[in-house]
Amino acid sequence: MSRSRSHTNSLFHCLSGAYALSSPGGPNRLGDVLHRLMYRVVALGGGRIQARLLRRMFDLHHREPDRWSYETSSYDRERFTAVLRGIGPGPYERVLEVGCSEGVFTRALASDDRVGAVTAVDVSLRALETARRRCEGLSNVSFVSGSIVNEAPPGPFDLIICSEMLYYVGGRRAAVARELVKRLAPGGILVLEHVHPESGRLHASFIHSAGLEVLERTVVRHSIRPFEVLALRRPA
Repeated sequence: MSRSRSHTNSLFHCLSGAYALSSPGGPNRLGDVLHRLMYRVVALGGGRIQARLLRRMFDLHHREPDRWSYETSSYDRERFTAVLRGIGPGPYERVLEVGCSEGVFTRALASDDRVGAVTAVDVSLRALETARRRCEGLSNVSFVSGSIVNEAPPGPFDLIICSEMLYYVGGRRAAVARELVKRLAPGGILVLEHVHPESGRLHASFIHSAGLEVLERTVVRHSIRPFEVLALRRPA
C-alpha cells in the first residue's frame, strides 16, 4: 500500500473511532461534523480503498435504525414519489437500484406495476440486513453487497436508479458514469436524483461524457431543500 493510501486509511480509522464514540444514542452535532470529515477522507481514496472506507462509514451509520428518517420523513416521501414519476411509463423487466440503504424506496419500487425484477445494491451489510427484512414477501427483489465505485452488478438493466449517492464517489464520477452506462441496456433509462443546485455538478458527467439523451429534468423547489430528478436514455 502506498504511503498516501496508508495515511488515508489511518485518518479515516481515527475519525470513524471518534464517530462511534460520539453518537452512541443517535445523531448529534459532533457526530454530524465527524461524518462530514469522514466523507471528505473517503473522497480522497481510489478504487477498492474507497469502497472499503465507504462500507465502514455506512456500517457505522446504520447502527442506528432509519438513520436518515426515510421511513417517517414527508420530504423523503415526496422525493421518492418524484423519482417514481421520473422513470416514465415502462415497463422495465430488469431494474438496478444503486444505494438501496434500508430498503424504504426499494419496497415502493418493487411494488410498482411498471417494474419487474429489482436488484438492490448497497455498500453497507447492516443496511442490507434491514432492507431484506423490510422487503420480505416481495419475490421480485434481490439484494447485493457492493459499491458503484467498482462492484456494480453486470446487467444489462432496463432501468437504473441512482438517488442521493454521487456525493460519495469523489472525483470518480466520470468513471462511475461510464460503468453504469455499460450496465444499461440499449434504450434503457437512467434516473438520477440529488440535492439542487449541487445536482448540476454531480450529473454533469452523465450528461456530457456518457452519450446519454436527456429525457426530462425536473427541479422540485421543496421548502426543506430543493432536489433535481434527471431522466436519461441510452440510445437504442
